[in-house]
Amino acid sequence: MGGGVKYEVQRAECECRSPNSAFGDRHSTFPFVSVVIPCRNEEDAIRGVLESLLAQDYPKERMEIIFVDGASTDRTRSMVARYQELHAPRIILLDNPDRTAPVGFNKGISRSRGDVIFTMGAHSRYSTDYLSGIVAALCETGADAVGSVAVTEPGRNTRVGRAIAACLSAGFGVGNSVMRTGTARRRAADTASCPGYRRRAFERYGTFNEQMVRNQDIEFNLRLRRYGGRILVDPSVTTFYTCRSRLSELAKNSFQNGYWVVRGLRLSRTPCAPRHLAPLALVSVLLAAAAAGLLWLPAALAASALGLCYSAAVLCFSLVTSRRHGRELLLPLLAAYPCLHLPYGVGSLWALATLWRPERRRDRRIAGQRDSVGQLGVEHGR
Repeated sequence: MGGGVKYEVQRAECECRSPNSAFGDRHSTFPFVSVVIPCRNEEDAIRGVLESLLAQDYPKERMEIIFVDGASTDRTRSMVARYQELHAPRIILLDNPDRTAPVGFNKGISRSRGDVIFTMGAHSRYSTDYLSGIVAALCETGADAVGSVAVTEPGRNTRVGRAIAACLSAGFGVGNSVMRTGTARRRAADTASCPGYRRRAFERYGTFNEQMVRNQDIEFNLRLRRYGGRILVDPSVTTFYTCRSRLSELAKNSFQNGYWVVRGLRLSRTPCAPRHLAPLALVSVLLAAAAAGLLWLPAALAASALGLCYSAAVLCFSLVTSRRHGRELLLPLLAAYPCLHLPYGVGSLWALATLWRPERRRDRRIAGQRDSVGQLGVEHGR
């Protein structure tokens, strides 16, 4: 359902029981929860996700785990099926021939039975108290959704991999994204990592916009807030997200995210937060000044000054980040920050230049065929 549709918003009392009764001795007092995880070609990560969820301290008879496979061509589906045989009926496996993130989430949501529905990622692991902690926070606060802070871990323990993980957790890298930079207290936010939603949130505000191949989670959370809903970040539980470990992969993903931030303007009133447009502003100003500089010397000087200012900022924040995460990361950080910012801005600029075009198959190619859609929010990184 698109973001332009208006939904009636009514503030209701918490549907689950109070924290004291919800986490007592009788398991029947626990609300039933559904975990929805779209996935495609995730054989390297899917076992860790499954083990992480099966190790949750939430009562096993009060939860279900729904995997929605996007026509995987590796062993992802067979691996999930093996766990399904061992843990039936708790693990459910659905097909998603469309292979896109929002369709996968919506299929899982429509199949789910839970009063609380978690949208989770195939690249993440979770603290053992994740489900119980989020349910407790929903009960205590009456919020429509609660998610966590994401701790970013490198896919490979290399200097470049660690540098990418560090810049994805730094304010200079991702702006004022609370779920990435962290918070010491539970607080309101515009998005959160792997949140648990009350079922009524989808009934009131619609489901994920199936035209938005990427960034659909951010659009939905902004839609929820626009119509009066509340989403919180709770630092007492943690998502451990495994990020990309090569600069080329980071740059490609940044371009895709930047493209869909602007492309989403065709599909929703508020597809992104203001911080998502900062790379577009940076790249646009640099290119405009450089182009004008071909004809006018002062513009060339301005373009040089802007480039030097950005380079100085990269150097300064790379020094700060390397001091925190290890001085050996300085050189890869000097490359990681531009690989995060500049392709993102170029992707947004390209989407702006082609915004008038109707959606085509190329949009899904730009979204990436791998489309590990469970990277929800975390992968988008902001």
